[in-house]
Amino acid sequence: MVDEKLALADLAEALRNTKQTDSLAPSLLRILQTVTSFESVYLTRVDEERGVQSIMHAINSGSLSIPEGLEVPWSDTLCRRAIEQRQYETDDVSQCWGDSEAASELGITSYVSRPVYVGEQQELYGTLCAASTEQQKPSEATSQLFDIFTSLIARQVERDLMIERLQHEQIELRQSAHTDPLTGLWNRRGLASQVIELQKNVKRPLHVAYIDLDGFKAINDLYGHDEGDRFLIAIAQALISHLPTTAIVARIGGDEFAVVQEADSDDAQQSEVILHKLLASLTSGRFRTLNRVIDYAGPSIGIVTANEQNRRLEDWLKLADQAMYQIKKSRRKQQR
Repeated sequence: MVDEKLALADLAEALRNTKQTDSLAPSLLRILQTVTSFESVYLTRVDEERGVQSIMHAINSGSLSIPEGLEVPWSDTLCRRAIEQRQYETDDVSQCWGDSEAASELGITSYVSRPVYVGEQQELYGTLCAASTEQQKPSEATSQLFDIFTSLIARQVERDLMIERLQHEQIELRQSAHTDPLTGLWNRRGLASQVIELQKNVKRPLHVAYIDLDGFKAINDLYGHDEGDRFLIAIAQALISHLPTTAIVARIGGDEFAVVQEADSDDAQQSEVILHKLLASLTSGRFRTLNRVIDYAGPSIGIVTANEQNRRLEDWLKLADQAMYQIKKSRRKQQR
């Protein structure tokens, strides 16, 4: 006879030290096997869309071995039959479900199962099961223990899913706080955080480019704000598609973009000239939006090389902005 006090102590220890289903389930399975003497006890996950049942955790003894990681067609499982027929225990599987090829191949004679439902909609997560090749009639205590453990696992799964959802929401919130919702580029705050990370890995000075889309207001006035937004998206796509993956591209204003990139050679001045030509070619010419083709003469671009580590990004952006403004003044004079 199993020492009930010892089993209760094991249960208390499992609950006290458990933070996730992956740590709770093995402890509960060990207790189940000790108390019930079934050869195999296991927790499964059911994916009804894929039609697959997977063994997540298993404890085996005797001649029956149900391995963790095993995937079987949901349609041929004892668990599915038990749920559909609401018969969760038997000591004669062949009589109840003689059509189950899997049970026949494994030689399962006795079987206990409980569906694990989670969430407000009580969706099927998986099953808690025990099986044996010997005829073994489940006792009332075994049935009660399965009910209790199924409830414990369901609550733990719900907590895991809630934590996972909250973590995902936190990531989305951080991303939304650092990205421009229209173009998907970094915003000014995101640019600052990315530059900090970039500075940890570069060996050459950084180029800081300030891009102002001259004439953007005219595009909005002529084609409408929706087309104007699509034009901004097209500009963003042109930049991120053709600049190095290490370059940081951001939208820092309505029609203003910034690019921060490591110099591509030890000759920073020459590297700056090459970057200016590249940015000018990427942001001028013919752009296709949803409803039309826009021929764009190009923006004003100012670039500075951040070769002093003690300056902040905002300082370099101001200098790049000033350089851009000089370009803009020069272009205006040429247009007169």
